[in-house]
Amino acid sequence: DDEFEARQEEFRQLIPRGQFNDDEYDRLEWTCNVDLVDDSVSQLFGRSVRGKKEFPELETNLKIAISIARYAKNPLAELTYSWCVASDTGNFGAELLYINVHPMQQLLPSYMLLRQYERILCEVVSEVGVDVNAACKYDHLHGLLTFVP
Repeated sequence: DDEFEARQEEFRQLIPRGQFNDDEYDRLEWTCNVDLVDDSVSQLFGRSVRGKKEFPELETNLKIAISIARYAKNPLAELTYSWCVASDTGNFGAELLYINVHPMQQLLPSYMLLRQYERILCEVVSEVGVDVNAACKYDHLHGLLTFVP
């Protein structure tokens, strides 16, 4: 593939040739790291009211891509951000009810599930900690401050 060869040549130009002998330099391979990320939270964000408020001009697939990148970087922040949106009835965390974490979670009443989500988020945020400066600077990190004990 010509495009791959061009990218590989760009990669080789970034590496000083003097560090390797000719055989080693020819065997250098351009590799790409891939991270697999669950997109259930991102799918919710892409179609939610908060996604429309934050990025009104973007298409749904771009909102989902932004949320996937945020989730890959800081999953806890995306989950707490999902929590901080109130439903029409005024309940916080209603978006999290659409995320399947266990096959039998639908058997629990929603108020019990939401209470456990809140408890776990508080525990995890207190264990991990929060960068307060970043949380104040970026809107999507504000949700972390809700769970600081």
